[in-house]
Amino acid sequence: ILKGQPDKSAKNVICIEAPPRRKNMVFLGGAVYANLVKDTPAQWISRRDYEDQGIERCVQRLNQICPR
Repeated sequence: ILKGQPDKSAKNVICIEAPPRRKNMVFLGGAVYANLVKDTPAQWISRRDYEDQGIERCVQRLNQICPR
């Protein structure tokens, strides 16, 4: 803060929204998404595919679902 200048930060009000279950929000979002696509086989890869082809299989499947 410069000399002779009033502290402008004192006028700013900071509001933080912190939902009570924020630690679990990523898991909850993933669970909701999984529930939505559970009956859509195109959204899933098998463990065997992942073990055989690795992340490349995930990328291929993603490109099939969401082409560029």
